[in-house]
Amino acid sequence: MLVDRAITYVSPPHLVASMLGDERFYALRADAYGLLHDVEVTCSRGDGDVHVLTRGRARAADLDARLSSLVPSFLTLTCVEVWEHGPRVGANGTLALDIAGVPTAITARSRLVEVEGRCVREFSGDVRCNLPLVGRSLEKAVVAHVGTLLDAEVAAERAYLGDAGCADAPAAAPAP
Repeated sequence: MLVDRAITYVSPPHLVASMLGDERFYALRADAYGLLHDVEVTCSRGDGDVHVLTRGRARAADLDARLSSLVPSFLTLTCVEVWEHGPRVGANGTLALDIAGVPTAITARSRLVEVEGRCVREFSGDVRCNLPLVGRSLEKAVVAHVGTLLDAEVAAERAYLGDAGCADAPAAAPAP
């Protein structure tokens, strides 16, 4: 199932680019998402690219009875992100999310663009589940949960900028 979404950050592109290259931001995002146990975040640079690995456990979302028997109550998530040539306006990124014990594959490409002085991260991804009879329903449940992930990204941005004490960061504004 294809999914196209966007995150509009409240910050100008130069701050977002700095944030997306900082391990502290990804730790804040993991916390905002609700990763509870055994959280590991690493951010490294190699060949000009930024590689981010986030791993942790989270409580599973509420699912209908037909699907809840297929999903453990706690999920172990592993997310790998790569920003080609580092995060900046025009940069391309890839994301792969593995949820242990859930027969889904989630991959996405993202791009940073500037819109009216703010930075927007555009996502285009694919959620696949190859289970007969319930695969499409599980894909829909995962796609519906994407909003929670986007909310966590915006909350982490606000926490990061507050922690960083960025004087030129705009006041938090509602997402358009």
